[in-house]
Amino acid sequence: MRMTKVDHPKRLFRYTRADFADQMLAQGIVSLGPADLYRRQELTEAQRDDERSRVYTPDAARLRIMTARPNETPKQIHGVRDVRVTYQMPGYYLLCLAEEITPEMTAAYSTDTCIEIFDPTEFFERLDKAVARQIPIYRFWTGPINYVSKNGFPEKPNNLDLIFTKFDNYAYQREYRVALFSEDETPPDARLFFRLGPLNDVCRPFMP
Repeated sequence: MRMTKVDHPKRLFRYTRADFADQMLAQGIVSLGPADLYRRQELTEAQRDDERSRVYTPDAARLRIMTARPNETPKQIHGVRDVRVTYQMPGYYLLCLAEEITPEMTAAYSTDTCIEIFDPTEFFERLDKAVARQIPIYRFWTGPINYVSKNGFPEKPNNLDLIFTKFDNYAYQREYRVALFSEDETPPDARLFFRLGPLNDVCRPFMP
């Protein structure tokens, strides 16, 4: 298996539309969207984010900023009051799930339709096999989001670190993410659809 070896939660939740929920349960149709899709203005504030970059704003007063030309001794720059550190990520696909359901999340997503995945390990195994058949160049990754402060300063994060990191204003969502990522290919700006077969043995409707 290509899937990351992690201990999944005992259950996960997927907010979606009623018609998509029916398709997922009866036919096992699961879609993952490209990261760029989450920039769209028509999304709710809870859904919308720049999933291709992370912009940190550390406290400039606590930093020593040095600059130097090649073969020169670094010299400190004084008087800097605003620092922004941007990490760009390559394209990838993602599926956003939640580790728990709260009234705050239900209101933020503007939907009353939710699916409970009561056997996440089996669900991920089926999805991983479908991904391997359809687009084998992509690695299949799953895991909880690590929520951090924008005022931090991460040290040389790799692409996967960034994909599984969001800022703490989203922490109430308790996101558990599926990501399809390849160092060698940029995904097109369109959703991917996978057909897993009926999922009633691992998923069921859930009333938030």
